Amino acid sequence: MGKTQKDRRRKAKKKIKEKLELEQKKSYDEKLSEVLASGKYNEALKYLTDWESKSSAWKFHKITQGWLLDNMYNADLVTTHYFKLLRKYLKGLKGRLRETIKSEAVKVIEHPDKVELTGLQSRLTNRDAIKSAKATKVARAGKVAALFA
Repeated sequence: MGKTQKDRRRKAKKKIKEKLELEQKKSYDEKLSEVLASGKYNEALKYLTDWESKSSAWKFHKITQGWLLDNMYNADLVTTHYFKLLRKYLKGLKGRLRETIKSEAVKVIEHPDKVELTGLQSRLTNRDAIKSAKATKVARAGKVAALFA
């Protein structure tokens, strides 16, 4: 491998590293704006509304379901209206996924002092916002756990 090829690789790796560092520095609000404008966000909400209306357009989509489950405790992404729909959706789940969701929800409500914010919410820096997000997560976890009781 020639010196120029090594240099190109080194520069490419450096660019990737810089891009990742920039991405990590984005604030919660910047990242939230990006997510809200993204196709995944809109696709997830449409997925729930199509499911609820038993539309012929609805089709199981594992990635969209995963996005909803990953973000169900974030009230900025899954508003109260969509959280109600999501709870109806969750009620119909079967098997290991149902048990996993239940056990995670129970863990949150049993140890509210140990609640960690994940995903987008991990970027929150304001103490009041963090406290509010944690309280919302605990409250929503209680509602999810109650589904499976």
